[in-house]
Amino acid sequence: MYFLGVENGLARTRGVVLNLDSASIEAEAEVGHEFVGDLPSTHREQDPSQWVRAVDQVARAGLEALLLELSSGLERMREIGVKPETIRLTGGGLADAEVRRLVADVMGVAVLPLRGEVSPAMGAALQVAWTFFHQSGEELTFEEITSYAVAPEEGQRCEPNQARFKFYQDLLKRQEALVETVQGEQCAKGGHG
Repeated sequence: MYFLGVENGLARTRGVVLNLDSASIEAEAEVGHEFVGDLPSTHREQDPSQWVRAVDQVARAGLEALLLELSSGLERMREIGVKPETIRLTGGGLADAEVRRLVADVMGVAVLPLRGEVSPAMGAALQVAWTFFHQSGEELTFEEITSYAVAPEEGQRCEPNQARFKFYQDLLKRQEALVETVQGEQCAKGGHG
């Protein structure tokens, strides 16, 4: 489980994404503020619109960090020959076009939100149905199974921007190289890697 903490201070907005399972910080972001001009010298006020923009930037940085973590798993799937064509997005994120765009760009595949109220429990139920049919000898595709329960919202499909996808892939490679370096240093010092 992840937690996004945001603090609006006098001079800046800070945010962290905490992984509650490992008690580690997954991402940090900070955005500075300016004071409103043309006020008497005894008044120092911040522009509230800067707070809103700063919170947006901090939240986006946190979401990017989480999506990069997920994209490393998707990249491993690609390495073994699994080539996903779309991500079916459920939950609160599907309502926001910017979230759909970010998911598509980080993952490098089209994002297709599902129509109606679709929750993680529905996703789990569909996985169970797929397993049941395959163990029963019926070779139904996941698309066939989902067509009975959920409908895609084709009008809100979001294709990835390939330049942005490459940018995020480069970030992911840098992150993985840094993790390997840190783990190697810890192992060399006798710590756990």
